[in-house]
Order: sequence, then structure tokens, then C-alpha cells
Amino acid sequence: MNVTEIVKAYLEEHGYDGLFNADGECACVLSDLFPCAAPCDSCQPGYRVDCDAETCDFGGDCDFHIVEKKPLDRLTITELLHERARHIFRLQEFRRAVTANKDSSSHEYEDASRRLAEIESEITRRNDTP
Repeated sequence: MNVTEIVKAYLEEHGYDGLFNADGECACVLSDLFPCAAPCDSCQPGYRVDCDAETCDFGGDCDFHIVEKKPLDRLTITELLHERARHIFRLQEFRRAVTANKDSSSHEYEDASRRLAEIESEITRRNDTP
């Protein structure tokens, strides 16, 4: 068994779709691991999403992206509810920090608020689907 086979087995076992490098434009899917010819220390496991030309950092002509967070529509309802609870807790922690006059990043608060709104929307969508 070689490194590519070991990495592929790990990714499949844990439900990942491929690898990405947050420092660059590099991403690869399970069916074509390491087209760059070698794994890199900064490669991370992730999930495939279609390229959205409006939000793409690379001009919008990509076939796909590999992202760190599992897309909400691929989470099980249990994972979705767990993610919701985690973000509610994070928002409560931010509120406590502000009340205690501790330094709290508004960027992190906005990210948590936005993610919670996305989660709530996905839960509503699933409840409305017959």
C-alpha cells in the first residue's frame, strides 16, 4: 500500500471528497488524488462543492472546490442539530465576553451568526420537504 492509497482510504472512511490547500489554488478529488505529483504538508481533507462564479476567488472557471466545512445539505439531521447547538453556544459565549468587557472579535460573532442562520434555514427547508 502506498501513500496515495492510504490517504484515499482515510478520506473515504471519514466521508471526505478530496483534499485542498488553503494556502493556494490546489484541490483534488478522490478519483484524481495528487495530480500535482506529491502530497503536501498543508493539504487538508474536505468536501466537494460546485464552483459558484459569483463567490469564486479564482475567476469562476473552476469545475469544483474542496472546502473545509461539510455543506449543510449533506449533514444528517443529527449533525445539523449538533452544529446548531454548537453555534448557539458560541453566540452565548460572545455575548458573555461583551458583557464582561472582554475583547471579542466581531468578525467571529458575525461568522457564527451567519452560520446559525444558514443552519436554521436548512432545518426549515427539511421540515417543509414532504
